Formats: sequence, C-alpha cells, structure tokens
Amino acid sequence: MIPAQPYLPWKVSISILHLIAALSSALRVEYRRRTRRLWWDDYASIVSAIFGCFSIAIIWLRLGRFDDSDHSRRLKVALSYLNQMCFGFTIWWSRISLALAVVRITPVWSKTRPWVIGFTCAFILIFVTHVVGIPVTCAVNTTWQHVKGDILICAPSYGVTVASLIS
Repeated sequence: MIPAQPYLPWKVSISILHLIAALSSALRVEYRRRTRRLWWDDYASIVSAIFGCFSIAIIWLRLGRFDDSDHSRRLKVALSYLNQMCFGFTIWWSRISLALAVVRITPVWSKTRPWVIGFTCAFILIFVTHVVGIPVTCAVNTTWQHVKGDILICAPSYGVTVASLIS
C-alpha cells in the first residue's frame, strides 16, 4: 500500500495544472475575439475552463482535514458529488470543443461533414448521460458515503464504468 502523503504538494500541483489550462483557454478565446474568428468551439472551451477553475476550489476543500462528525461526512459527500460534476463538465466540454473544432475545419461540401457533426452531437448526448448517470448511480448505492477516511469517492457501477471506457 502507498504510504500517506502530504496533501499540500498535490493541491499546489493540481492547482498549477488547472490554472495553466484555464489561462491557455482564455488566451485562445481572446486571440480569436481580437481576430474576429470566434466560433462554437471557443465557447465550448470557455465552459471547460470555468469548470476547471471550480475544480481547483473543490480539490482544495476535499483535501482538507475533517473530523468524524455527521456534518463533516455530509460535507465530504457533497464535495465528492461536486468534484464528479466538475470533472465531467471539464472533460466532456473539452472533448466537445475539440469535436467542434473538427467541424469548423471540415469543408461544407465534404461528404464527411455530416458524420463529423453527428459525432459532435453524440459527444453531447454522451456528456448528458454521464452527467446524469454517475450521480444517480452514486445516489442509489450509498455504501461509499459511510466509509471512514478524509476523501470519499463514489465508484460508479460496472455498467457506468464500461460505458465511460467505451465512450
């Protein structure tokens, strides 16, 4: 088993990486705004960057020390749900942004354009099913909420895990 590690290096490292991602998205959007070339892929990257910033705050809260009270347990459960939602929004809106960028560069006359648009719509549907499916699965199976520890993690069901892997 891995020995316990201090949380501060993890907090700082994760914060720096999230900030770099958010700043690069902001620079991209500002450049596209100045050159008057904003499109849907840029707006999708803004959504991803915003939820990435929310992730920083949630991670700092999750990696804090908690006592064994019922209030602390409920806070850890709420932070787990918020972390899953922010992670899902960050990952899937990044993917949707990339798919929209492919739509953007695909010529209108191309026979592959409908397929590219279809895959983008599929990404949006998969995003919705994941954002709804994982919290519902964690709400139905509540055994993870009563585990002793500083960080509570809901492990999704086998079906949700397989669907996430495939998508």
